[in-house]
Order: sequence, then structure tokens, then C-alpha cells
Amino acid sequence: IFHIFLFEKKMNPFTLFLVLFLFISTYQGVYSLKSLTTVPSEVPETVHKYLLANNNTFLIDVRTFSELRWVGIPLIEQEDATPSRIIHVEYLHWSQEGGLTKNPNFMDELLKKLYDHPNFSKENSTLFTMCCCGGRSVKSATDLINAGFKAVNTFYGFDGDYNDNHQRGLVNGWKVSNLPWKSD
Repeated sequence: IFHIFLFEKKMNPFTLFLVLFLFISTYQGVYSLKSLTTVPSEVPETVHKYLLANNNTFLIDVRTFSELRWVGIPLIEQEDATPSRIIHVEYLHWSQEGGLTKNPNFMDELLKKLYDHPNFSKENSTLFTMCCCGGRSVKSATDLINAGFKAVNTFYGFDGDYNDNHQRGLVNGWKVSNLPWKSD
């Protein structure tokens, strides 16, 4: 098959290389979306209803501290209860080398906050994960499920998908759904 593509000039070598790279990468899971289909997910409105109805349900916000400060913080109600059932732990953080890397202490930091909360029970609590638009929350929910917790991803996250002008916060997500939130 590759002979036909190369020698009958149906595909140049660079295009063939690119197709092979994407095929192999996908096969090995580098670009696989499999985790998106195995993690349960709910839209923000449904997550908010669960949070209002169940005191042992938590929203795990895995965005960076900068995102919280400059974009906003979700609330369960306009005046959020203390201790809050919205817990923030960065899933990715800025490394000293530059760029975002997975927080190696993510699970330890999260478990400390959860087990310190009076409403938390590993057997009975549901953990809804949220990030900007859904990528990190799927990964963090996967980590939590693999550790034996009941975790659910929040579709669209806090800011939602891009619109046609490549802007977030205008199409879907927690903020666009008119759910309670505040600026830091």
C-alpha cells in the first residue's frame, strides 16, 4: 500500500509520514479520546442541581490559581457555605522549567482537603471535576475513578467552548448557564 502512495505519486512522502505518525500516535493513545468516553459527565446545570440537593457532593475545581483570580470562581449558592464544598487543587501547575505540568501532589492535596471536610465520605460522596473547558477535568476525574472515588466530569467546564471568534465564556459552561459565581 505504501508503495502505491509513494511511487504512483498519489501522496508525497511528507503527507505519508504525517498520516503514519497520526495513525501510530492514535493507536498508542497519544491522541486517543478514549478517556472522554469512559468518564461519566454532566452539564453544569445538572452538576449545580446535585450540589444543591446533596451535602456530600463536591465540586473539585482543578484550574490554576491565575484562572481563578482572573476568570472567576464557581459557587453553589450566592453566599457559599463554610466549609465550602467547592475545593480547588491545581491539576496542572507552572513548572520552574516553564510551561504547565501535572501537579505531582494533586491527589495528596485533594485528599487532605476532602478528608478534612465534615461532609466527605469516600463511600457516599460524589466528586464533580471542573476546569476551564473540560480537558483537565476529564483527566482528574479519571485519576479519581482509578483511585476508587465516584467522580464525574463537568462538560464545558467554567468557560465553555470557543465561539466563532475564538472566545470562551460566550457559548456554554458554568458562567454562561447563569449559575452562581464570583470574581476573586
